[in-house]
Amino acid sequence: MDEPSSLKRKMAGIFGAAAAVALVILAGLLAWHFWLRPPQAPAPHPAPVTARPATPPQPAPAAPAPAKPAGPPITIPPAPEPKPAPPPTAIPPPPAASAAPQPAPAAEAPQPPPPTPPKQTASGSGRPKTFRDCLNCPEMAVIPAGRFAMGAPAGENERFQVPATEAGRDEPSHRVTFAKPFALAKIDVTRAEFAAFAGAASYQPQPGCLTPSGATWVPQPQAGWEDPGYPQTADDPAVCLSEQDIDFYLAWLHRQTGKDYRLPSEAEWEYAARGGTTTAFYWGDDDAEACTYENVGDESRREKYGGTAALPCRDGFADTAPGGSFKPNPFGLYDMLGNVFVVTADCWNETYAGAPDDGSAWMSGDCTRHPARKADFGTARASMLRAANRFPEGTLARRNRFGFRVALSLP
Repeated sequence: MDEPSSLKRKMAGIFGAAAAVALVILAGLLAWHFWLRPPQAPAPHPAPVTARPATPPQPAPAAPAPAKPAGPPITIPPAPEPKPAPPPTAIPPPPAASAAPQPAPAAEAPQPPPPTPPKQTASGSGRPKTFRDCLNCPEMAVIPAGRFAMGAPAGENERFQVPATEAGRDEPSHRVTFAKPFALAKIDVTRAEFAAFAGAASYQPQPGCLTPSGATWVPQPQAGWEDPGYPQTADDPAVCLSEQDIDFYLAWLHRQTGKDYRLPSEAEWEYAARGGTTTAFYWGDDDAEACTYENVGDESRREKYGGTAALPCRDGFADTAPGGSFKPNPFGLYDMLGNVFVVTADCWNETYAGAPDDGSAWMSGDCTRHPARKADFGTARASMLRAANRFPEGTLARRNRFGFRVALSLP
């Protein structure tokens, strides 16, 4: 009985072991089913990865991307317009842009500057053509042909309270015509320009110069163009020169250039000084604006030298100023009504009765005197600043407030 029961126990053990193995196998199968299957699901993951790259090509948007760079430039000219429309327009614009539509306005923009000069010139142009015939020659401005009314218009002498002893000198007003352009120096002859001549020609003016003392001129034997009695720079106007000194300078210019430099006629001077304007001064009728355009007897001078008379402005100079320190007139010329007095080529006549009407110098009358023009750095009377103002000056006098400017006939 013992053997069968042991046999049974053995058989039960075998069946138990088999069942355990079966369970293990079943567990393995289940594990294979649930774990090896998922691993295959990852395999699809790589596939999607490759599929994704494939999809990027689909974003053929990449192709549009290039199109977009082209789009921005197009947008710039027309403004934020729909991108499709710009392309066609954009391509034409570059050529067209340089063509006309846009430059045209740009060209018109520069045109406003020409009107910048105070008043329109007789020729309609404000910027002069300039030239210089030699290194030390004055810079010349071409003055256009034209016509103007020379002298003071009716009532101007009364408005500016011209003294009875001077009234009528600048009358009657009369028409003068310049058939051809001529040239006038942009500024009065400077000390540097006169020094270049004096050194090259070994010329030394006689010493002595008249200086003002109150209402009279007092001889100063030691004064001269190099020391006129007040400080100057090389760019200040040369003063203390006689007609003879000026003639020697003009002859030297002729030798240097072969051209006949000369003093301007009185008509040339006034025509150029007015620059196409008809007001008392080329900037208008208000003497309070004088210090913007000219060196005159103003507060700056009164502060240095005292006195009571002064124009109601301040130009910053008590004595002469370097040429071109202020605003130019409409013809592009400087210091045409102030800084220093200048002489012209004409003979002196008390009025304009019988004056030439072609702009030439009036060579009859009192030829021991010449018409002088402009005011100087000490002039505190507005009536003397007028473009029409004139007064007589002797030919041999050297004064420390007188300079000169050169002119040239053009072919």
